[in-house]
Amino acid sequence: MTGRNVLIAGLLLVLTAAVLVEHTRTSQAAARTSWEYRMVKEPGVLEVKSLAVSDLMQANERMLNDLGSDGWELVSHEPNTGIYILKRQR
Repeated sequence: MTGRNVLIAGLLLVLTAAVLVEHTRTSQAAARTSWEYRMVKEPGVLEVKSLAVSDLMQANERMLNDLGSDGWELVSHEPNTGIYILKRQR
């Protein structure tokens, strides 16, 4: 191998290493997902006890569909308190 070939091979090796390091760094950053959380109260649980069960279910469904349209995903629901816990990616 001539000096020029050694230089070209060395440059290719350095370039390949740089590409691999950058790929690893961006892959690790993509793997770390950041979440935003939100707690909301079930409509009508304490405020309006006179609503029919079907009306409460429709109100809950409407609320959850609206939140889902904004990217929120239901994580948990506490039936005793009427609290929904939602998350979405930041």
